[in-house]
Amino acid sequence: SAATVYLRAGEDLPAVADWLVLRAAGVAPDSAARAGLFQRISSPAAQARIPWTEALARDRTGDAIGAARAYEALGAKVAAVRVKLVIPDSAARRGARAQLLGLLTPKLSPEDTEDAIALLDREFPDLTPEEELQVARRAAAANLLERAALGYSRARDTLLSDRDRFSRGTVLSRLGRYSEAIGILDRVEGSELRPLAEYQRARAMLRSGRLEGAVEQLSAVVRSFPTAVEAAAPAAFLAADLLVDRGRDDSAR
Repeated sequence: SAATVYLRAGEDLPAVADWLVLRAAGVAPDSAARAGLFQRISSPAAQARIPWTEALARDRTGDAIGAARAYEALGAKVAAVRVKLVIPDSAARRGARAQLLGLLTPKLSPEDTEDAIALLDREFPDLTPEEELQVARRAAAANLLERAALGYSRARDTLLSDRDRFSRGTVLSRLGRYSEAIGILDRVEGSELRPLAEYQRARAMLRSGRLEGAVEQLSAVVRSFPTAVEAAAPAAFLAADLLVDRGRDDSAR
């Protein structure tokens, strides 16, 4: 019925007829019927959407294998895994799980990262601590703060590197969980990240209302890491700004 109405509307609206034919094809269950509709499309822009419409139509009509192949050909790897998961086969599910985890790399877009993590959580709630850490890292990079915090908490502490602890502390601070963030950031020991961790720790102290302690911590960052410009410079600026607010101009200067 939808296909019929789309095609009828295309006759009345010629300027968008190709797009309405695409809509009609997207709900057509028969591949031969879709092929006939695709031949009616002349607009280059609409023609470019034909492979996507074909993949969507196969997805809608339950052709999981065909849809997966179509999505893979388009580079839509998360969508390809999603349709594979409807196949009632344990080996296929294990393969899909491994494929999803394999997709969680910096190369995956934030949007696809969010979709992949949501699919993992829905289909595989029994992730191992190592898998949770992998999810947490990518969730933090994609700005999925709640999921990142959860993943870090589910991973064993012995699995976390200094960079993981720094990321976890930063995530907790952005979520307003300042006390937890302060404790985690205090455990970052590596010389490369220690200055930034101390600076972020001071910011968490400030946001939690510990003004005096924050000023002291910021000053300590400047004294302890004078050559770590990425931490010492903003620490000095913020400390000076806070001192100005309190009328201590000489100290601020």
